[in-house]
Amino acid sequence: MRNYFIFIIVCVSLLALTSSAWAVIELKYEGWEMTVEGRISQEYTDNLTFAGEDERVEKFMTSLSLMFDVNYSGKRRTYDFTGNISRWFDNDDFDSLRGAENASVGFSHQFSEYSFISLSDSFHHSTFPVDFEEEFGRFRGDWETYNNIFNVGYSRDMSEHIQVVANYSNSIYWAEGFEGDSVGNSVGLRLNYIYSVATSGSLSYNYLTRRYEDDGTATVNSISIGLKKYITQRLYLDGNAGFALVSPVEGGTSTTATYSLTLTDEIDERTMGRVSFRRSVNTTIEGDVFVNWQTSASLERDLMENLKGSLSGFYGVGEYELAGVRDTFIGASGRINYIFGKHLTGNIGYRYSNLDSTDNRGYTVNSISAGLTLTF
Repeated sequence: MRNYFIFIIVCVSLLALTSSAWAVIELKYEGWEMTVEGRISQEYTDNLTFAGEDERVEKFMTSLSLMFDVNYSGKRRTYDFTGNISRWFDNDDFDSLRGAENASVGFSHQFSEYSFISLSDSFHHSTFPVDFEEEFGRFRGDWETYNNIFNVGYSRDMSEHIQVVANYSNSIYWAEGFEGDSVGNSVGLRLNYIYSVATSGSLSYNYLTRRYEDDGTATVNSISIGLKKYITQRLYLDGNAGFALVSPVEGGTSTTATYSLTLTDEIDERTMGRVSFRRSVNTTIEGDVFVNWQTSASLERDLMENLKGSLSGFYGVGEYELAGVRDTFIGASGRINYIFGKHLTGNIGYRYSNLDSTDNRGYTVNSISAGLTLTF
């Protein structure tokens, strides 16, 4: 009960701060901008550890988050620094239950009117899956993971209609208490053909090699063709199709068809909708090959001037080829945001996920949250 009073006191303090001029910090200087957000919320989950029916743990939690975004935009260069630290505490004794951190750095430079380079590095750590896509592709739900991904890309306009893009990526994955750390390196080449403002196509090749500590190396060769088409000024289609040649750690080679299709529609000035379908193949942190297809949909709408709502759904089916395990996953969420003022937003949300697995890893999770976000 003591922590509920703390939550109420903090909420009232946030409301008071937004009415005080000294609390509003807007940093803008010669192309630089900085934004800081603080969030506090109360959350309930009926399955803290993503466990089966007999091992479910219910918890009421207090969530605290701090986020920042610093960016610069110049004539030829851009810089971007973002970060997020989140903690979930038990309302009974305020012990830490969950944690997540994200940090990323980005840079781009335009050499000329026809060429530019971009570099980025992102780090992510969490003790639980933070979204439906990560939850679907995770062999264990309550599992502390780390990853760092570095990307560099170079783009060159060869003519009015032809663009060439080359990229390199390095990814490092590791998990607490799990002997499956891996390092991946990939190179890719994409040829874009811009037919018109409304229509463009692409041809891509990518080679990935992932080395597992003490377990060997897996490789993936993939080729795809893509099409992006604006059907109207607000409705566009983005799709690609191809195949992947996969050589897992244990040897052998298999060929898998891959494809994706996304339809995005700005239905009106207040409503945005998106539907996507994707079939892909991934190497997992355990050294397995996860062949899966997934579909998702989202809808965002300004219900009133200060009231916004969003809905999302996710459905996926995948198989871990080496383990012989098949997963079916369903996820749904809804959220309502109310803008109290320029710097304060309130929100209420609900999240549902269900995993059905042939190796009895299945679970169901229901979560409810309510909180405030203060933006400086």
